[in-house]
Amino acid sequence: MQEETDKFNKTGFGRWSWFAMIERLAGHDITKFDEVCDQNFINCLNLLSYWKEKDAEDKKREDILKQNK
Repeated sequence: MQEETDKFNKTGFGRWSWFAMIERLAGHDITKFDEVCDQNFINCLNLLSYWKEKDAEDKKREDILKQNK
C-alpha cells in the first residue's frame, strides 16, 4: 500500500496536494496565495483538518438523506 501511495504522490494528482491546500485556504483566489503562505503552518493544518472532517460529515448526512428518499 505504501508503495502505491508513494507512486501516486510522485506521479498522480497527489503531487499537487500542497497546491490544493494553498488554493483552498486562499478561497480559490490566486491573489491571496502569498497571504496564505505567510500564515502559521499549524493554524493552516488545523483549518484544513476541520474542513476535511466537516466535508466527510456533510457527505454522510447527504448519503443518509438520499437513502431515506
